[in-house]
Amino acid sequence: MSNSKKIPTDLDDYLFGNGLTIENYFVRVTPFSETICYRNGEGKEFYLTVNNDEFEEKLRSRLIELGSEIVRVGEK
Repeated sequence: MSNSKKIPTDLDDYLFGNGLTIENYFVRVTPFSETICYRNGEGKEFYLTVNNDEFEEKLRSRLIELGSEIVRVGEK
């Protein structure tokens, strides 16, 4: 039996299945990386940790497609 977790195939269910909305999410872009972040109900910010680069890219692309906020840091 494998210990690896099955990668979800429904991006929207993964992102919004626990009650978060597109307004909670943002993509933080730095000169070195692009990370998916979200704000909880109190406004505290968190990174969305995804242990699969391909799946994370699909999630990031989906958020951008849906109009998620993009926060640029360290760019002129």
